[in-house]
Amino acid sequence: MGLIRSHLAAYGIVDSENDDSWLWFFENFKNAFGEREDMCFVSDRNKRIWNATAAVYPEFRHYACIYHLWTNLLKKTYRDTEEVRTLFFSLAKAYTVQEFDELMKMMDQINPKYRAYLQKANYEKWSRAHSLVKRTWTLTSNIAESLNNAILVGRRLPVVPLLEFVRKTIEAWNEKHNEEGRNTTTTLASKFNEMLEDNRNLSHRMLVRASTIHLHTITDGAKRFTLYN
Repeated sequence: MGLIRSHLAAYGIVDSENDDSWLWFFENFKNAFGEREDMCFVSDRNKRIWNATAAVYPEFRHYACIYHLWTNLLKKTYRDTEEVRTLFFSLAKAYTVQEFDELMKMMDQINPKYRAYLQKANYEKWSRAHSLVKRTWTLTSNIAESLNNAILVGRRLPVVPLLEFVRKTIEAWNEKHNEEGRNTTTTLASKFNEMLEDNRNLSHRMLVRASTIHLHTITDGAKRFTLYN
């Protein structure tokens, strides 16, 4: 028995995760959720999932989970160091192609085989800088994987008790997050509001000097930046 799940909390119990079951899942998914602006799919590079989404949602793009891509990269290169790990995830999360290219040059200095493998995986499929959809932080399928881990015990149950187990689990999560939302007084969630406040405080150390009405020099200790507007 297989349990198919998605980011938008859709589930299906099937005999196994094969071509027919994934096609059935996404056909029902489309009936329930329809199509959304800037919609995309993120999963491991399972061909069955990619084929099903291509058939049901031919106009929407499918992306590779960067965590799954990282584990596949390790299998090809047999080298897991903190330096390589940091470079890879920085590559995936880079906002500009220029930043991406600079990081890739650093990766080349360690081993040119990394670039060859990642090029074959198609930059557009995993790099935020090359993506044609505004994916923000949707770079992994971690939500689905986390849910799968949370209901591991429940998956030993018969079908009906399993569904009830999943329902109660998500119900508890919803209540927890709703409670957090009701108690949040800032515009952003507490974690990101703290990040914003920290950056605001750091910015107060910067010195801004106007050269012209459109040209400014910003000094931050030994660092210097030029701002055009």
